[in-house]
Amino acid sequence: MPAGSARQHTYVRRLVGSTFNYGLGKFAPKIIRFLLTFVFTRILSPEQYGFIDLSSKFGDFLTTPMKLGVPGAITRFYFDFSEGPSLKDYVTTVAWFVGLCTMTVGLVALVISPWLLGHFIPGLPYLPFAVLAIVSAMLVCMTELQERLVQAREQSGYAARLYLGRASIAIVLAVLFVAGFRWGAAGMLGAEVVSYLALALLAIRYLRPEVSGRFRLPMLRSSLAYGMAMLPGDFAGSLTPLVTQAILADAQSVSAVGMLGVAGRFAQPLIILAYAFQTAFNPIYFSIRKEATPGGMQRLAVTARNVWALAIFGGVGTALLGPWVIVLMTPSSFHAAGPLLPIYVVFFLGMVIQSLFAPEIYYSKQTWWVPVVAYSGSAVNIAVTVLTVHRFGATGVAWAMASERVATALIFAVISMRLVMIPHQWFNLARITLCGAAAAAAVFWIPRNGGIAELGIGTLGIAAFPIVLWMTGDPSIREGLHLARRIWARESQP
Repeated sequence: MPAGSARQHTYVRRLVGSTFNYGLGKFAPKIIRFLLTFVFTRILSPEQYGFIDLSSKFGDFLTTPMKLGVPGAITRFYFDFSEGPSLKDYVTTVAWFVGLCTMTVGLVALVISPWLLGHFIPGLPYLPFAVLAIVSAMLVCMTELQERLVQAREQSGYAARLYLGRASIAIVLAVLFVAGFRWGAAGMLGAEVVSYLALALLAIRYLRPEVSGRFRLPMLRSSLAYGMAMLPGDFAGSLTPLVTQAILADAQSVSAVGMLGVAGRFAQPLIILAYAFQTAFNPIYFSIRKEATPGGMQRLAVTARNVWALAIFGGVGTALLGPWVIVLMTPSSFHAAGPLLPIYVVFFLGMVIQSLFAPEIYYSKQTWWVPVVAYSGSAVNIAVTVLTVHRFGATGVAWAMASERVATALIFAVISMRLVMIPHQWFNLARITLCGAAAAAAVFWIPRNGGIAELGIGTLGIAAFPIVLWMTGDPSIREGLHLARRIWARESQP
């Protein structure tokens, strides 16, 4: 095998293997949760789902001041240190700082939330939901350092075991608490708290050898400078969903928030896959950029084309068949979530674009762009929410979320292309997009009744996408089949 082909094959195996492991760890539990949604929607009401989602968004917001962006610096500064005493000092420094911030913010939130929740997050009770959200946020932050180190070291197999273990605990306890003890939404949140407690204990064990170094203030300053540049963006990213859901709860009802959340759960397989790819792609992108070779730039361009083709295929499938699944498998009180699912596909595609282009911002250490982009996206989200929520309810908020993600992704793409010239195959990318849009257009003619006609039209639309790509000469499918045959031939050899 020529050296260039061998390097490309190794690169593909790294990317696919890491994406599979990260995806397995987060995707497989989501599939189980997705299947359990058919059970929980018969036990929980839309309002209880609304409590769960408001609590989740509140906890996500709290993690931002708890971390102050410092753990995010690990995946970049890890490559500036070598394994050994210097890295131990760095990890020790970050661990002490994040631990102190987490405890301080968590205790303050527990004290002041009873007086502030009613004014800022209508519909979210302090007991038990806000308290569970605060405790969960503290435990999540305790696991962040381990997760970043595992990602930087490309220990995707270990990450998969961690995610699967935590999720298994959460799923078993959720079934016990919700279906067995009938604790409702509080049982669902309680199961998450216990599972994150188990993961935090494992993180302490993993980090014990790593935190044997010394606290070094200069190392903290450099990570703070890196993280604080992203902090306004992190605040915007975590605060905006909380604000828009609070607006929806106030303008419509907590049940409308729950309906939006149920649609999001059916989109979770796609979204988790996008996160898995992003987690796997970032360190690989950094290593290729460090090579700074024409061959490396070409590999990034080919990756972007193939990933975009897979993303469009997954999006078409979800948009065409997802609403049918919701109508078929859930009680009538949740059928209104069906039309929201194709909007989440637009959100997912924005995530994929951002995953492909945003790493350059972090590699170039141009992190001051992050808050600029985040604020721009938040402004789009809140503006669309305010303009549409009273008339369209959850549908308007879903489009606001999708608009934010697409806007931020496009801004990241423009900035990235100004920082580095990657020979993207724009014609092929446009052809993939147009073929996907044509296949997904069938969604406008599908009857929303969960019947055979909806299933048949959706299946035809999904099959049409790769067929049209093949007929129009797109190389993605041909290269994929060629790679699959080569792997099959090699594995078949004795």
